[in-house]
Amino acid sequence: MKTDSQGRCLIKAKGISAGYGDKTVLEDIDLRLHSGELLGVVGPNGCGKSTLLRTLTGRLAARSGSIQVMGQALTAYSRMQFARKVAVVPQADAPPFDFTANELVLQGRRPHWGFLSGPGAKDRAKALQAMQTANTVHLKHRSIRNLSSGEFQRVLVARALAQDCPILLLDEPTAHLDVGHEVEVFRLLHQLCRAEGVGILCICHNLNAAAAYCDRLVLLDQGRIKAEGNPQSVLTLEQLREVYAVDLSLTETPDGRGRPQFLYHCEDL
Repeated sequence: MKTDSQGRCLIKAKGISAGYGDKTVLEDIDLRLHSGELLGVVGPNGCGKSTLLRTLTGRLAARSGSIQVMGQALTAYSRMQFARKVAVVPQADAPPFDFTANELVLQGRRPHWGFLSGPGAKDRAKALQAMQTANTVHLKHRSIRNLSSGEFQRVLVARALAQDCPILLLDEPTAHLDVGHEVEVFRLLHQLCRAEGVGILCICHNLNAAAAYCDRLVLLDQGRIKAEGNPQSVLTLEQLREVYAVDLSLTETPDGRGRPQFLYHCEDL
């Protein structure tokens, strides 16, 4: 994939409000995602993180505000046009069909297939490359119904990579992964930003991983943006204690970059 000019604004959301029925979940959200950037969205359960992702992808219509994707209104895209620009990794659910892992990854190439045609040699090569990048080639011929949650999650990442888009949106991509594979995924995302210029928005619960790998963070609290900026300015003890209602201790990562790292207090155990 060709790299966009570094720093180009890929997604611009302004004044977004969204919700379900009579309930408003997001209020007055301003957000930008740039090429070559890994943007993390953090916050407690129920703060609106997944709702934000659904709104940015058009699965949930915004009640107010505007969303632009690569300079064009979100509502102006057809489903296929949008899928050529934005790849999404959802939270891992039970697979609906009994695909092999390779067949599922190949589905990521559907936006690039010709009209009424199936995958060609280029699509199969892209799918294999994506599986190699996501370290899932050994799962290629396995039924996705026989994969562990972590294996299935990595196959979903491979499917998104096969889509070959300039924008990648992920909803807790490491939720079912052990620490080794979690680090592997975040390193992969970081590499995609740096080497390919992909703009990545990643919803994550692990504050230490978010602090270590993300360029910028958005901290959501009760449907509003509590803080936005680099990890050092967003993940402060004062803000996290207020948002998460838990006592924490703060240190720095040992790599000399000054990124915050957190320890949880357990005096009451």
